[in-house]
Amino acid sequence: MSDGSAYENIFSDVEVTVEGNRMIYKFTSKNELGSNVEETMQANANAAKGQLFASIRSMVDTEEKMEIEYIYFNPDGTQVADIVMYEEDGDQTGGYESTADKGTLQYYYESTFGPDYWNNSIDAMLAQYGDSVTDAKIECIGNTLSSYYYLSANVGDAQEAMEASFDDATRKSLIDQVKIPAGVTDPVTIEYIYINPDGSVAAKIEITG
Repeated sequence: MSDGSAYENIFSDVEVTVEGNRMIYKFTSKNELGSNVEETMQANANAAKGQLFASIRSMVDTEEKMEIEYIYFNPDGTQVADIVMYEEDGDQTGGYESTADKGTLQYYYESTFGPDYWNNSIDAMLAQYGDSVTDAKIECIGNTLSSYYYLSANVGDAQEAMEASFDDATRKSLIDQVKIPAGVTDPVTIEYIYINPDGSVAAKIEITG
């Protein structure tokens, strides 16, 4: 896993407190998270919570059930998600199966959050784009993560305009958000493909880092 200081590229502030048997993490993002991420974050947290509690129990000795709370804030201080996990006897603590090679993005996310991780993220994608997108699809193969957005209106060739919206800082942040938590050391590629209603590709953005 990468050194914790690497998270400085994603969060401007991280605060950890303990109240009783609840560990509370407060994250202030350097980039706008949007207002519709909580449901997806909660689903992913529920899938991984067994492993999280098992990790804490390897360092903390208590017979009581524990709780973990993640609170996320946008750069302006607006709270966008408050995720609470409760330790239960039936929690999955051994991870999930993945056919991907170890050390890849695909292996980390599928073995940590389960094979449905990518599908669980689609609702958040659709909410982010609103009525401008009718459907979305995510694929991750090895260290290549591809997101497909099916546009509701034909915008023709929008490659130049879309390229301009991904400056260097945004590109680096997008790579860090998936690569750092996964502890991946090899280069990763993120693709954003925007598809017109007639099936033509309006734009394809490829980011590698």
